[in-house]
Amino acid sequence: MPGTMMSGTSLKRMAAGLFVLAVAILGCTGPARAAQLTIDLGHGATRWSTATLLARADARTITVLGDVAFKRTRHYRAVPLAALLPGIRAGDHLQFVAKDGFVAEIPAALILSRRGSVAWLAIEEPARPWPALPGGHGRAGPFYVVWTQPRAAGVSS
Repeated sequence: MPGTMMSGTSLKRMAAGLFVLAVAILGCTGPARAAQLTIDLGHGATRWSTATLLARADARTITVLGDVAFKRTRHYRAVPLAALLPGIRAGDHLQFVAKDGFVAEIPAALILSRRGSVAWLAIEEPARPWPALPGGHGRAGPFYVVWTQPRAAGVSS
């Protein structure tokens, strides 16, 4: 997924199992900023701050080989994306909306896949901001969907 994938304003359920996923950046400037992730799967919104996500028991440091946005191996603090989306079913679709208007849809089946590939929500640590994206394309944070071993489940860039 492109690095700007997760920098929007809301996550809400839409008709026919289509979900929209995004984030709201709260009141800071520059790369080190507090952020809030809001997810609404149709039964009430759930919100996580950067600190809350980083403190989760399932948060890990992961390695993404050949990151599609940074064009090199990157290490991230991340939580399994499926853990943040309780109740999604393989037939559902998630729509990721970036702050700049970029939109991508991901079938929930890819996020729920157990074929060796794992979808993660990478969380930018305010004290350790990520570098700018190559080519002057902005920033990937504060949240970024990444995959470990994407080819195992047929995940494309």
